[in-house]
Amino acid sequence: MADVYKATDLDRDGYQVAIKIFKHGQIESGVQAESFRREKQILGELKHPNIIELFDSGEDEQTGEQFLVLEWIEKNLTDLLREDPLEGWDSYWERLALPILKALAFSH
Repeated sequence: MADVYKATDLDRDGYQVAIKIFKHGQIESGVQAESFRREKQILGELKHPNIIELFDSGEDEQTGEQFLVLEWIEKNLTDLLREDPLEGWDSYWERLALPILKALAFSH
């Protein structure tokens, strides 16, 4: 439904961002437009340290593709766990479960 690319934001002094571009033709255009609208609205309203930040959004004038400009997270969960493995339930709870649950509670 979308591709995500790492980019450099020249307006933010070279800050790394993620550009999420919604693909045309992958799903019905009305569904895609509604998905984009909802994601943009929700991320625009949610400001929490455990929820990715939305910096900008729009539609490319030449292609008509809709896009979101998001906070870039350098490492994924697999990489983080490979570098610093969990050591049992307490470690799992503190490092993964609790931050996720706090973000979910905030969003609801």
